Amino acid sequence: MKKKRNRQNLWYGSMPNFLLKMKLLSFLIFVTVATVTANSYSQQTKFNMNFENVSVRKVFQQIEENSEFILLYSEKSVDVERKVNVEITNQTVDKILDQVFMGTKNYYEIHDRQIAIMEKGSTEKPLFMGKTSETQQQKSISGKVTDSSGASLPGVSVVVKGTTTGVITDIDGKYTLTKVPENATLQFSFVGMKGQEVAIGNKSSISVVMAEEAIGIDEVVAVGYGTQKKVNLTGSVSSVNGEKLKTITSPNTALLLQGRLPGVTVISGGAQPGKDDPQIRIRGIGTLGNNNPMVIVDGVETSFNQISSNDIETISVLKDAASASIYGVRAANGVILITTKQGIENKMNLNFNSTISFSNPTVIPSYVNSSEWAQLYNESVGQEIYSAEMIQKLKDGSDPDHFANTYWPDEIFRTGILQKNYIGVSGGSSKSKYMVSIEYLNQEGMMKGTSNDRLNFRSNVDFILKKNIKGGVKLSGSRQRVDEPSDGTGGDWGIMRKLYWFARPTVPVKHANGHWGYWDGNPLMSVAIDNPAESVTEKENYQELYRFNSQAFLSIDFLKNFNFKTQVAGKFNHELQSTFIPQIPKYNAEGIFIETDSNNSLTNKNNTGYMYQIENILSYSKNLGNHSISGLAGQSAQNSRLDFTRAYIEGFPNNEMFELGAGVKNPDVGGSATQYTIQSFFGRLNYILNDRYLFEFNVRRDGSSKMPKINRYGIFPSMSTGWIISEEKFLKTIPFIPYLKIRGSWGKLGNQEIGDYAYSQYVALGRNYLFGGNLTPGAAQTSLANSEIKWESTVMTNFGLDISFFNGNLNLTGDYFIKRTSDILLQLPINATLGNLTPPYQNAGEVENKGWELDLSYSSNQNRDFQYSVSGNISKVKNKIIDLKGLEWISQGGIFREGDPIGAYYGFLVDGIYQSQQQINEGPVRFNGLVGLGDLIYRDISGPDGTPDGKVDGAYDRTIIGSPFPDWTYSFNSNLSYKNFSLSLFFQGVLGADRYFREVVRGNVTQKWLERWTKENPSTTMPRLNGISNDENSDFWLMDASYLRLKNIEFGYNLPQSICKKVKLENVRFYASGTNLVTFTKIKDWDPEKFADDSENFNYPHDKTYSLGINVNF
Repeated sequence: MKKKRNRQNLWYGSMPNFLLKMKLLSFLIFVTVATVTANSYSQQTKFNMNFENVSVRKVFQQIEENSEFILLYSEKSVDVERKVNVEITNQTVDKILDQVFMGTKNYYEIHDRQIAIMEKGSTEKPLFMGKTSETQQQKSISGKVTDSSGASLPGVSVVVKGTTTGVITDIDGKYTLTKVPENATLQFSFVGMKGQEVAIGNKSSISVVMAEEAIGIDEVVAVGYGTQKKVNLTGSVSSVNGEKLKTITSPNTALLLQGRLPGVTVISGGAQPGKDDPQIRIRGIGTLGNNNPMVIVDGVETSFNQISSNDIETISVLKDAASASIYGVRAANGVILITTKQGIENKMNLNFNSTISFSNPTVIPSYVNSSEWAQLYNESVGQEIYSAEMIQKLKDGSDPDHFANTYWPDEIFRTGILQKNYIGVSGGSSKSKYMVSIEYLNQEGMMKGTSNDRLNFRSNVDFILKKNIKGGVKLSGSRQRVDEPSDGTGGDWGIMRKLYWFARPTVPVKHANGHWGYWDGNPLMSVAIDNPAESVTEKENYQELYRFNSQAFLSIDFLKNFNFKTQVAGKFNHELQSTFIPQIPKYNAEGIFIETDSNNSLTNKNNTGYMYQIENILSYSKNLGNHSISGLAGQSAQNSRLDFTRAYIEGFPNNEMFELGAGVKNPDVGGSATQYTIQSFFGRLNYILNDRYLFEFNVRRDGSSKMPKINRYGIFPSMSTGWIISEEKFLKTIPFIPYLKIRGSWGKLGNQEIGDYAYSQYVALGRNYLFGGNLTPGAAQTSLANSEIKWESTVMTNFGLDISFFNGNLNLTGDYFIKRTSDILLQLPINATLGNLTPPYQNAGEVENKGWELDLSYSSNQNRDFQYSVSGNISKVKNKIIDLKGLEWISQGGIFREGDPIGAYYGFLVDGIYQSQQQINEGPVRFNGLVGLGDLIYRDISGPDGTPDGKVDGAYDRTIIGSPFPDWTYSFNSNLSYKNFSLSLFFQGVLGADRYFREVVRGNVTQKWLERWTKENPSTTMPRLNGISNDENSDFWLMDASYLRLKNIEFGYNLPQSICKKVKLENVRFYASGTNLVTFTKIKDWDPEKFADDSENFNYPHDKTYSLGINVNF
């Protein structure tokens, strides 16, 4: 956005907002207490400048950025684009202005730190702070300026539009203007805030609430090893302010990114406490291996679950190679940079935030009741297993101990409760700043037996040792305990599978005698069910996790334009997992013992991880007239180690003594240790010409112990350029486009996400063998090795556009990218003659992603009582496999084949349900030739010669039927505020994603089977129960999982400032919110959002959450 210097930008915009406020505050205090002459500051402040052929605007910026001067002028009177030469040494500001205005009609007046610039012959006269103009009409206007939290804003510019008449607000945010024309309009501006204009009319008091700039081009965003102004970015970087993430109450910080940034796809697999990590994909699936992005918090690689959302200042996502290549081999899947909050100089703040949330599953399937289930079961096996008398008992409930009507979801689910309390203290002085916080989270999950108890702390301290030497220490850590049933909640043998597959509604939860129920009263149903209620109550698994992170840095400025920074960091993680499976005797309804589990057992696992890192960075920055040059060179070294031990034992005397020493049978131990190191050198060079032509070059050289010596090192370069067209004269005549930039980039990234010793052969001990009739200890090779593997490499090209309209109220960012990953590391099949060995890694794959992103935002803050903003983003990504060396394979229902998307769903096409024998006779032969009325009609699409052959088989008749990755991801957000009230709405959705929702006929059965095909009901929507091969992977069970979800809604209320002041508080805010309240989708009975491999709906359900909270600033 171009600056409008008619006091819409009183202060420079290159520093973060909070530093600016403190500088203004210090200035105002100084003005208040100092007793000096009017022009003492101007005579004491000296400058050194040497500019050739630079704009007047550039000179003004240098004056403001290197002093406390405020320049008051109108661009109608001052030609700020005129080129001038300035050369002074240790001179005052008037000497600079004399050179600048030599030969022009402009003149200036200096009053302390304010400089008014006027044109000869003009009737406008400046109104300095504390001064009034005698020529103005006799009308006084006063008021107060606050931010959205109600805090006073000192230093805000209040100017009569079209003149240089104005003041700045005092330390309490108050102002007074005298002798102002009644038909005038006041302009309120403050860097980092949205400007406002208010017509005076007949008002004598005007107070405004200023909102933060949503995403301004003057915003400073985090990039690799530093920060940049958004206006100068040439790569593709998206960012979000931490304050915008607070509206969503989630125990997992990663979930807060869902739908917030274009090109970032976040898929949640469920809401299990402590185990709800989502899948994060940046610009699609780039490899056939690990696709997780790199996450860096304050310069150190870590994970989302180690940080409180209340501590986040900003999150930046580096999406293209130009922005991410400086992180080299770990950046192929994108980089997420998280910056935590710092203290504010001369202001102590204590923040308390407390939230309580109540959650239930978003969807619970509609299961049939027990009598319906019994009838369906009889039909599925083709005989009367449940008699009419039994079914009647199930209907009337006359014998619940033998013939129950159990709705199992009620027995394993409950209303989940989450309580989160946060306290943060921040402050500082001119010599140091600090931020210390602690957060306690206690979550009882929606499923019984699941919980998460977590304590986080963080301490950020920055200090100034000397004028040119700064340092800092950051400490953080957490203690967490996660509980779940020993069988787990998801996966092949978890609680959700027991609920869906193995829990019959005819079986009681417990018998009248108090024993768990495993059978109903039907003697023909002799196999015990796996009672899910027993599992969530009796079987325990817990994890205790301890994490501690530390880092310290020292920064030295020297030789005017150089800086050297050294940083050391260390991480310690320890995890204990303990799983106890009790021995539970099983009794029938009569109290007769039937059977028991063979043994009770205990498994303890310990993982201990260490990491230390040292980085040294030399940076340089220099402005030479119209040239701006900056760069850095750095070195990084990292060492990581992971130790693992496991102990197992059985035969405990009872279910209460479950320490390892109490077991007596079948002990077993195991363990491992791995170590990984990486050594890196990197650099970046930025060059800006005339504030409009932008160039950036990055390079990194990585050496990793994960690669063999001959290919251990890799070089990853990138380059990017940008053109700020709005700075050209031909575009300055279009006032409604204040900012327009185009950019392009190219770069190469690496990927090393494989095992620590993937290039080595594995030899397993404990492989005993017979030698001379005796059992002799031995070892055996278990894998083959490839000592010539090399890096996966990703080459990405990006083209982008940034444009603002209407004084920056409407902003649009668009990107188009091509991303190709080659030399993908795969374990391809080997010849069976080599034995049962793990195949070696080979560089054998190539994948391409293409797509585009669009981000649009609009905000309006012209009315002090009512303000609103809307924003939205949309992304489209398509991927395909380019090369697999001619191989293909199927995994979890998806095919991996050249020319197709990664993991595309692969199966049969269904043309309906057989309704007549004639259809069967005229149709293709189906698999083994067995087919009946009510079975699915599979399409014959090909044969050995490439044409339909009258047969349906897996070799020729399967095809691509869908994609697990969405074609489109999108979201839109709306924020409205009226006086002390606020409302935010956030919608998020996907289009073109497919998921399997297979309706199995096992334990619990959904009501869809009541619509099944029978002779009496020739259904066209559901096949028969006892069909043949109807559960094959096909498009019949694959459904369009597109959805639009009201992800979050929050209503807030700020307590009036008059009340807050009485109780000595800065601000108090109450809020109520809801998450996942409404979902628009074609899917019934299941939540459309789930991981692609969850074809049987075995994962923990998503949560619908209602929250209440309070936020207090002291």
